[in-house]
Amino acid sequence: MKAIYKITFTAFILSLFIISTHQVNAEETVKIIVKYNESDEVVRTQSSKSSFEVIETTKSQKNSVMKELESAPNVDYVEEDAPVYLMNSNDPEFNKQRGYLSEVSTTDAWNTYVQKGDVVVAVLDTGVDLDHPDLKGNLVKGINLHSKGETAQDNEGHGTHVSGLIGATTNNGIGIASISKGVKIMPIKVMDGNVGQMSAVVEGIEYAINHGADIINLSLGSYSNLQSMKDVIDKASQNGVLVVAAAGNDNLNKVRYPAAYESTIAVGATNTGTDEKGAYSNYSADIDLNTPGTDIYSTWLDGYNYSTGTSMSSALVSSAAGMVMQHAPFLTADQVRNILISTTDPIEDLNELGTGRLNVVGAINSIKNNNRLYGENAVETAIAVSQNGWSELSEKEVVLDGANLKGKFAILASGLTFPDSLAASPLSTYLDAPILLQQKKSLSAANKEELYRLGVTHVVIVGGSGAVSNEIEDQLVESGMRTIRLSGKDRYETSVAINEAIPFETDEAMIASGENFPDALSIAPYAGKMQTPVLFVQKNKVPAEVVSYLKNNRITESYTIGGEGVITSHTTDSLGVPTTRISGKDRYETNYQVIKRFNSSYLEHIYIATGTNFPDALVGGALSSKKDSPIMLTHPDKLLPEVSQELTYLRNRGANSYNILGGYGAISVELAWTIDHRLLY
Repeated sequence: MKAIYKITFTAFILSLFIISTHQVNAEETVKIIVKYNESDEVVRTQSSKSSFEVIETTKSQKNSVMKELESAPNVDYVEEDAPVYLMNSNDPEFNKQRGYLSEVSTTDAWNTYVQKGDVVVAVLDTGVDLDHPDLKGNLVKGINLHSKGETAQDNEGHGTHVSGLIGATTNNGIGIASISKGVKIMPIKVMDGNVGQMSAVVEGIEYAINHGADIINLSLGSYSNLQSMKDVIDKASQNGVLVVAAAGNDNLNKVRYPAAYESTIAVGATNTGTDEKGAYSNYSADIDLNTPGTDIYSTWLDGYNYSTGTSMSSALVSSAAGMVMQHAPFLTADQVRNILISTTDPIEDLNELGTGRLNVVGAINSIKNNNRLYGENAVETAIAVSQNGWSELSEKEVVLDGANLKGKFAILASGLTFPDSLAASPLSTYLDAPILLQQKKSLSAANKEELYRLGVTHVVIVGGSGAVSNEIEDQLVESGMRTIRLSGKDRYETSVAINEAIPFETDEAMIASGENFPDALSIAPYAGKMQTPVLFVQKNKVPAEVVSYLKNNRITESYTIGGEGVITSHTTDSLGVPTTRISGKDRYETNYQVIKRFNSSYLEHIYIATGTNFPDALVGGALSSKKDSPIMLTHPDKLLPEVSQELTYLRNRGANSYNILGGYGAISVELAWTIDHRLLY
């Protein structure tokens, strides 16, 4: 009856709408959102049908229609629709900023950005207009080091202009917007005009460090490299304070200090609205990035005004840094610096102005996506891994499953279960072929596109038709590709079938659990690199086909990966060949022990994967084998002591870059940046 009532009642509402068409044309209309019970029969039996419905009626009929809807037994609630807005600005002077803020993708970033913490930016300058309506709500205690004992009131305008760019309150209906939408400004007055003393700047930087500043903006500088300035900039870096500094306005091929120091962000300027260097901007290989700097509109004494220079560019970068820190309070100053520099938009022929123009939305997005290889699901993650490791395929001549084959190869496995893809790492190395995953019964369009991109002629399917359907195999053949299926009745026989197909020249084998994936993932890179078969066993049993493989292929030594809780001694005794157990107290420590046992070379790059049952990491063994890099396993959202110890080991062995295999569900954003800090800083 509920489903019938819903259909009848909806028809009633629609009839009201039809009857009132002449009213709709004459009156303002409104939309009403109806939420039906999830248990409603129509919703339950039609998976494509939404449990929400939107009904349009006239404003005068709104209340009666909503009342009738609310009385329906299959309706959870009813509410009037509401407008939604892009994260723009209601500040009346915003249009005078729109050009330069759009150039650095500010409004796009506002649609993503969420403020999660307060950030304090120390502005060492001519002071700040302490009563400015766009600034006074964001000011924290500062100091006047130019005229000690007096307030940090700005008498010149420059400091107020810079402060507005950094932290003017956005969406307050007053004046202008700032990239950060408002940070705390610590005014430190170090000059009262165009010239001051470096001693006051040094003292001001130290004050900022000691009073909780997160960022220091220095829209000032000198060509004198004073030791005291270098020391206090080093102190800021050591205390986790980010320093942003202007490159200078002399159109010289050099950078003023303190911008010239390595730990600062040195900022140059382009002409607003163009890709040309600002005629005034200094330029040098020491500059990190640039922003528009010509005719920049911001706060001024008792109002607003335009100004030009790298001072303005520096302030925009400080504001962007504040935004990044607000959005992700767990980031370190060094990480924020690298995010801003690495996510710029390159400008052709302007290498002397750093990596490119500030891209605020790129910086915000990088917080989630930094060094990740992932897609929306396991299939797309496998494609991302393929594209990272195989820009193209070379033609190979191989013997596979007893047949002589020549062509370009790819491997296709199930993305729903782990064993087949992990057993295929040696096969991937042998064929120099990526492993793609398939989760449905028909070939995904994304996989088809990737196979075409690589020019694949032969697809090796691992697993039976329950893993990769016969329909997919038919589609591959129809697309002009040859298929070779390697399978058995279960994962254990399939692992044997894969290994039987490869003409190994080894008397060793890797033994891993066929019931849980982490240990097999840990050993996969080394099995591929060493061209050693991976065989699966049960915790308390060795399948007969595995025993036969070991005997028939004259395996004289094996490595059992994992402890007694994964593979018992009774099982290892049943292998029929000597075995060396490599294990730790858990999967993470086992992973660490595997890396220490089999890694004999100097490391540069590592891959990081979840140690929980998550499909994104399944194809990582093939890529890490190709790149001669280990896979480090981690808990998805906390840094375990054994993983911390492993990171220290990897760093000491030379690891200085990494990729994360999988999205945010595999490894959380905050943990990813914790690992980044432990490994690289």
